[in-house]
Amino acid sequence: MNNELPLITVITVTKNRPKLLERAINTVKNQTYPNIKHFIVIDDCPETLRMLEKKYKNDKSILWEYHKREKTDKSGPNILSKLRTYAIHKVGEGWFSFLDDDNEFYSNHLEELYLFAIKEKCSAVHSNREVMYKDGTPYLKQEWPWGRTYDKKIETYNNMLKAGVVEKGSNIWHDKFGFTVDTNVWLLRAELFCDVKIPSEYSIDDYEECRPEDEKMMELLIKNNVKVLSNDKATVKYYLGGYSNESEDPIEGTVKWEK
Repeated sequence: MNNELPLITVITVTKNRPKLLERAINTVKNQTYPNIKHFIVIDDCPETLRMLEKKYKNDKSILWEYHKREKTDKSGPNILSKLRTYAIHKVGEGWFSFLDDDNEFYSNHLEELYLFAIKEKCSAVHSNREVMYKDGTPYLKQEWPWGRTYDKKIETYNNMLKAGVVEKGSNIWHDKFGFTVDTNVWLLRAELFCDVKIPSEYSIDDYEECRPEDEKMMELLIKNNVKVLSNDKATVKYYLGGYSNESEDPIEGTVKWEK
């Protein structure tokens, strides 16, 4: 592994979580893949901007942009879709991945995905994830966290169980294209999105079905007949408590999904 390897840009969209953002930054810095830029998109949060300017002003591996919200922007997948699309188009070409400010990569995450993508000659690959509560304890409930009712959580969990996404007694989730692929587990070529946008219009049905931008992006790849492969390795720590899953103990700074 050396610096002649192609650049991978890690995109983080962030708001109201400067402390968690520092953890995310450190998990990118600890990657075994040697050629990485971290592009941070600030969703209208002066506190986050101040933190970055104070602590990372001279760090050439980190770039950031501040985005003021428009009146029509709503918290949740609406604004995230817009900012994710903006960031992908800003990358323009080459490899990119997403890391949300409340999640973490294992140190080998990007290296494993890149080597797998090259071996399989595939421009869209993903890993699995380890799902846990915000304190790091494993999520083992036999319920899908994204559901507006208990019955829906059970129904979806059982469907994912049949598909092999979840296993009873395990917090390792095997993301499967066509069923669910979380934003944080992807490694993608930006060229796949050069003429397209992740949809930013979300209906009441989307809200009721808890269908965030992750699903919209997956649907976009399906629509465009993109070949997708999984390396079947759990190299992402996914923490529950964000906007898309209702939680009695939300992660600090989480804003509600606005209808």
